[in-house]
Amino acid sequence: MTMCNSNTKPPIYNSERADFYFRRYSEYASDLRKWFVVYGVGGVALFYSKAEVFKSYAPGTKIGIVISFVVAVSAQILLVFIRKWSTWCLYASNVDEEFKSTRLYKVGDVMTKHAWIDALMDVISLVAFACATFLLVWGLYT
Repeated sequence: MTMCNSNTKPPIYNSERADFYFRRYSEYASDLRKWFVVYGVGGVALFYSKAEVFKSYAPGTKIGIVISFVVAVSAQILLVFIRKWSTWCLYASNVDEEFKSTRLYKVGDVMTKHAWIDALMDVISLVAFACATFLLVWGLYT
């Protein structure tokens, strides 16, 4: 990163391009969350609506399936909660300038700058769904 001084010009922010990419990112993120939640809720619903299919599954396998689905959906709910809360902090700081001096704002502001939180929750969900799917299929053949 370069520092600006009197001899250099600041980098140009292309708001049109940034807005375009942010809208695309936002759409993809929203679609992924919806798929994660639908898959998780659908998996648990399938598990309970077709109880006769799962009678032959070992109790540990059944518990593993349910826990995997719950972990995956919970990670997505936690992520949405974090993003909702941190975005509200940014909103509040624009409505009330004094809010920027609060600890709540500072934490919310930091949270909005870390994309790794999204990546971590998505990886947790993906791994948990993969485990649940593996256990579902494995249970059919054991």
